[in-house]
Amino acid sequence: MDEALDRLKEEIEQGVIHDRETLARRKREVSAALHLERMPSNSEILARMDRPYDLLRRKPVRTLSGVAVIAVMSRPAPCPHGTCVYCPGGPTADVPQSYTGHEPAAMRAIQNRYHPFLQVYKRIEQLHSIGHPTDKVELIIMGGTFPSQDLDYQEYFVRECLSAMNRFDPSVPASAVEEALFGDTDNPSSDATRAQALLSRRPLLLEDAQKRNERARNRCVGMTFETRPDWSKRPHIDRMLLYGGTRVELGVQTVYDFIYARVKRGHTTRDSIEATALLKDQGFKVNYHIMPGLPGSDKGRDLRMVERIVSDPEYRPDMMKFYTCLVMENTPLHDDYVLGDYIPYSTDETVDLLVRAKSLLPPWIRTMRIQRDIPTTRIAAGVMSSNMGQMVEDEMHRRGVSCQCIRCREIGLQSYKRGIEHHREDVKLVTRTYDASGGTEVFLSYEDQRHDALIGFLRLRIPGDHVFRREITEKSALVRELHVYGPLAALGTNERDLPWWQHQGYGKKLLAEAERIAHERYGAAKMVVISGIGVREYYRSQGYRKEGPYVTKRLP
Repeated sequence: MDEALDRLKEEIEQGVIHDRETLARRKREVSAALHLERMPSNSEILARMDRPYDLLRRKPVRTLSGVAVIAVMSRPAPCPHGTCVYCPGGPTADVPQSYTGHEPAAMRAIQNRYHPFLQVYKRIEQLHSIGHPTDKVELIIMGGTFPSQDLDYQEYFVRECLSAMNRFDPSVPASAVEEALFGDTDNPSSDATRAQALLSRRPLLLEDAQKRNERARNRCVGMTFETRPDWSKRPHIDRMLLYGGTRVELGVQTVYDFIYARVKRGHTTRDSIEATALLKDQGFKVNYHIMPGLPGSDKGRDLRMVERIVSDPEYRPDMMKFYTCLVMENTPLHDDYVLGDYIPYSTDETVDLLVRAKSLLPPWIRTMRIQRDIPTTRIAAGVMSSNMGQMVEDEMHRRGVSCQCIRCREIGLQSYKRGIEHHREDVKLVTRTYDASGGTEVFLSYEDQRHDALIGFLRLRIPGDHVFRREITEKSALVRELHVYGPLAALGTNERDLPWWQHQGYGKKLLAEAERIAHERYGAAKMVVISGIGVREYYRSQGYRKEGPYVTKRLP
């Protein structure tokens, strides 16, 4: 096997193997010539390479947006308000509320006994095995309403997630970590003994884990929490900031109070509007979960809902997930469906609605997901197609309509999916300004205007009257997001091996322009950035210093 791996490595480096078809053929030929019992795997070849190669990566789209996403789930716990009529799961089913236990992230959590360290450690190992760097991790904490969990558990959970990033060692397999955590401690294997030593170095304090992560090999560049509008009040926001949070996925679902009452949601539209403003004015990015097809709604009403969300300054989130209502067994909605009192949208109806909805999205909103990742065998009625996003994209192409959202214009995805060749002379700085949640948003972006491709952007906010953090003084401006797109590049990667738009200073230029606009146009004397833990070092290099959960800088 070693000889086969060396041959294939050499041919890849020399350019003899230049695509996946050639790779598959050469693996067969080399294996036959050396009389191997099996062909070398891509992960085995990758382990020999001095740098990653795209043709060896499985699912390259996973890191095309510039970060490696790791989703983890907290232990099953009930929602504090009760249960919505459409909601599956919960402690009685031994899965987090609103999940079936058959989603990929839920299955990983169950397999790892909901242990946060093991979930993150094993996911990093899996991403490495299919050729993806994990230097820049976007951590998403899922599983019901996390801020409603016991406070000690919340802090423990986040600390363990960060510790797994800090302590990950490719020479210590995740199976050994699992054995060290849950196995026979009297007779451990040699790998488990090494894993025990690794685990013994975990800090007891959250601040220690955060401090180490600022310079760790696997840095947390963003942290997301799933929650509800009525659990996004001041104390909850303070806690999420303390943990290192940068984004909140908010279960808004609809903009109609009568539907909230009908589905027993337990909060009102005023809660959604207030939570959105509070989160934005403390610097968070806000991602709405929207659920078309709820009882009492229809396609016209749902389309008007999307129109209102993107046009009404009281809403205007930064991102959206579209989760069409599904009928799940063992829910009150299933009982209504059986009685004929509720009829879910068909696949064709959903595609038509989402095509029309996506055509309404402005350039500063990102579509994060279309339809939940639930196996069709677990759905009693509703959309049964697992590739709804692709179906919507195909139908938009057939109708000749386009979506202007961030994801549809990301340069990395355009290059990968459409083979578009971009040139730096076509790149221009674009400024868009709009009112949102009582403040002013300035969306700065570098774009290839010839191909309508987005290279990077920055969200600058002049806050409204919902500020409560002392770090955000009267003449402060906020940077809520700074992102440059393209394939995730491992730290230390040679720049000649990267696409031309990466490491070209676009992030620094966007930050400098934001500082100029904040000071000259809005009279700001201070810039406040909600920085991911692993990005604080970058901002220090730009003259910022840590202040509370933020990094700040005096202007000019």
